[in-house]
Amino acid sequence: MLGVLVPLDIFLAGGTLWRYIAPCVLALSPVFFAGVIFAVSFRNAPHPNLALGSNIAGSVVGGLTESLSMLLGFQYLLLVALGFYLLSAWSPRAPNAAARF
Repeated sequence: MLGVLVPLDIFLAGGTLWRYIAPCVLALSPVFFAGVIFAVSFRNAPHPNLALGSNIAGSVVGGLTESLSMLLGFQYLLLVALGFYLLSAWSPRAPNAAARF
């Protein structure tokens, strides 16, 4: 949410830390935390092949959604990503989902 609320123009003035490091941390922290969440989830997955396949499918959908940045702009694309995270947390889990595959 911080990436949506903070305008990127604010980083144009200031020292090296403010102009380069702060925007990188702001833009790349969601990627870092997504990697940590995936690593922990993958480690605890009862069916790693299904987890990896789901991650690849999510990467494809994410890549297609990234093209929305041309339409929405980078700041609002973060809202789309947040919507996907909320959707994945809300979606019900089937008890034997791996048995179908």
